[in-house]
Amino acid sequence: MKYNILFSDAVKPTTFGGGEKWILQAAKRLENKGHHCSFICRKNSLFQQKTHAEKLSYNAIPFTNSFDIKSVLEIYRIIKQKNINIIICATNLDIKLAGLAGRIAGIPVISRQGLALISNKFKYKILIKYFTDSIITNTYSIKQQYENYPWFPKNHIQVIYNGVNINPPIFPDIKIKQLRKEYHIQTDEKIILSCGRLDHQKGFLYLIKAAQLAAESQQKWKFIILGEGALRKQLETQIHNNHLSNVILAGYQEETNKFYQMADIFVLSSLSEGTPNVVLEAMAHHLPVIATEVNGVKEIIVNGKNGYTIPPQNAQAIYKQLEQILSDTIMLNQLQEAGYETVKNKFSWERFTSEFNNYLTDVINHYEKNHHKNS
Repeated sequence: MKYNILFSDAVKPTTFGGGEKWILQAAKRLENKGHHCSFICRKNSLFQQKTHAEKLSYNAIPFTNSFDIKSVLEIYRIIKQKNINIIICATNLDIKLAGLAGRIAGIPVISRQGLALISNKFKYKILIKYFTDSIITNTYSIKQQYENYPWFPKNHIQVIYNGVNINPPIFPDIKIKQLRKEYHIQTDEKIILSCGRLDHQKGFLYLIKAAQLAAESQQKWKFIILGEGALRKQLETQIHNNHLSNVILAGYQEETNKFYQMADIFVLSSLSEGTPNVVLEAMAHHLPVIATEVNGVKEIIVNGKNGYTIPPQNAQAIYKQLEQILSDTIMLNQLQEAGYETVKNKFSWERFTSEFNNYLTDVINHYEKNHHKNS
């Protein structure tokens, strides 16, 4: 069966993170399977700009607050106009507004949860129990956290791992040399890459502390952090006050593949994560990975086999692990190959698309069966 799928993402206007990248990539893959995907996004948001740039079908609506009845009615109109079969919600605000519209229209609603953001509060019980038909998440640890709530509907959650392009584009050597020159990186300097929103959750304060330890030890390393966010000024102050010339805040980059190709190793310093796409992308580029041992990371990395995990909020652990790997060529090469095998076997887009396609069919069939039974 081919379905008309509506993705709803009321993410903040300036946010375009892993969740938004997942939505766009998932939609493209589903369209290749013959489905038709549409989007609802917040007016004048970065996500709207990206959706428009990709020439995808979308409607921009205000998403003013949790009681925005005008938006609910507008979403209902879109559902009817486009003959939507199912809605996929990205945030709790989407569940409140698009979920309500879906209930009125009589179609199933899925909530995608990349982190276990709910608590045992009455409002979340209402959202999960009555406004959604299923939850999709990308780690078993998150699934377990949901199922620990006694009120949580059993068989209400499905785990499907994120997909990643296991054959990323390869840039000519001259392009990589130009990139090194642009950022004043010497040929004998090792490059440590990290990516993500500049906020406290991503733990960049600790990564920069690790860079300070490297500078004090006179290591020939350059730390490059890709991304933008509210923490930029604080990170810039930290870099300035400690006179760190080995840290580069490279900002948001439309094309990240060339940075992965240029780097020698990748570090994830997050305090919490679902399945971090950046770790999968790094492995797909044959980069060894050091990551904090949080949530979904433990379902990607087997410590010492295909990467290394370290405690969160620990700059010393980041530095020591970098020193160990970057000084051991044999270990580095082994991690490169083992990491790539992990994403090839477990996290390809082909596997994701097949599983997600079957999941959509199951949710729709189950909803229609129950709806018919109760009508």
